Amino acid sequence: ALETLSNNTHLSNKPPVFSHLTLFSMSIASKLFDPLQVGDITIAHRIVMAPMTRLRATPDGVVTEVTAEYYSQRSTVPGTLLISEGVSVAAEAGGFANLPGFFNDTQLAGWKKVVDVVHANGSYIYLQIAALGRVGYPEILHAGGHPYISSSPIKLDSRSETPTELSQSEIKRYIGLYAEAAQRAVHEAGFDGVEIHACNGSLIDQFIQDVVNKRTDHYGGSIENRSRFVLEAIEAVVSKIGAKRTGIRFSPWSKGQEMEVF
Repeated sequence: ALETLSNNTHLSNKPPVFSHLTLFSMSIASKLFDPLQVGDITIAHRIVMAPMTRLRATPDGVVTEVTAEYYSQRSTVPGTLLISEGVSVAAEAGGFANLPGFFNDTQLAGWKKVVDVVHANGSYIYLQIAALGRVGYPEILHAGGHPYISSSPIKLDSRSETPTELSQSEIKRYIGLYAEAAQRAVHEAGFDGVEIHACNGSLIDQFIQDVVNKRTDHYGGSIENRSRFVLEAIEAVVSKIGAKRTGIRFSPWSKGQEMEVF
C-alpha cells in the first residue's frame, strides 16, 4: 500500500487542474517517503504505526501467534517503524482482561517472537510500557490480589470504587518497574526501543494532570512537582537503554478517562 501510494504521486502526465495544490500534495507525499533518523535506527519513510490496544493476550498476559502474525502483516515494507500496543510493567499495573504484560520470562518469550518476525521483514519495533492506575478495573486487580491505585484518591466515574493514593515508596517501585521492563525489552527481547505510556489517563497522566493529582508532597501541586514522576521514570529508563532508544507519548489534547486539556 505504501509503495502504491508513493508511485501514484507520479503517475499522471496530464496538466493538473489545481497546479499549486497538486504540487503541494506531491511535496507532502515526497516528505512522507523520505528516510528519517530515529535514535539509532533509520526508518525508510515517516509513516509509523501507532500503538493500538488489541487485548488478545492469554489470561496470563502472554501474546500468542495471532499477535506475531498481526505485527508481521504490518511490517512487510522494509524500514517501517511499529509501536506496540501498551503492555503492563507489572501485574498490579494492569487491570484489563487479556492485556499483554511484560514482567516475566513467559511474556518476554512471546514478545520475542513478535520482534523476530518484524526484524525478519527488515522493519523495527518499539515496546510501549505502561501502568494503568485508576483506568484499570478494580474488580480485575482485586481478583489477582492487587490494589487499585492512582496519584490521589479521585474516583473515575466509570469505575466501581475510589483508588488508593500511591505512597512515595510505591512511586519509586513503579519507576523501577518501567526501567526493568525497558532493559529487558531491549537487551533480552531485542526491541529497538521503548515508548513510555504517559497518555490517555494512565498512571503517569494521573500524576501530570491536576484534575486527578491532589497531592501535597513533592509529587503534587506545581506542574514541576506533578511532572516529577514522569521525569524520574524517563531518567530511569534512559539509564538502562540510553536516550536514543527511549520515547514517550503524551496526550495533551485528550479528555478521555475524565482528564483535561493541558
